[in-house]
Amino acid sequence: MTLSLACVVILPLALVAYNLADNVTAFYDGIKRAVEAGSLEPPAWVKGVPIVGGSVDEYWHLIATNHEEMLALAKRFLEPAKDFLLAGGILLGRGSWK
Repeated sequence: MTLSLACVVILPLALVAYNLADNVTAFYDGIKRAVEAGSLEPPAWVKGVPIVGGSVDEYWHLIATNHEEMLALAKRFLEPAKDFLLAGGILLGRGSWK
């Protein structure tokens, strides 16, 4: 009974947590490289979004042309997101939901 519980529940959760940790790190590194590489232009459809499109497009251009602002924004959002996702993967792997 214990062996079948481990095979059906615990093993898949451990594999998901392991893959999640690898993918989150790879995704974070890819975004970090893109930010450090330089200008990232917004897609043309962003400006057409009702109500907020113009503001988002303008802010995106500001960030894309100002390297320091881009790095500050990336650090402000990417670090906590990476930490949150890795912690979630670790909790999932340990089986702790509390």
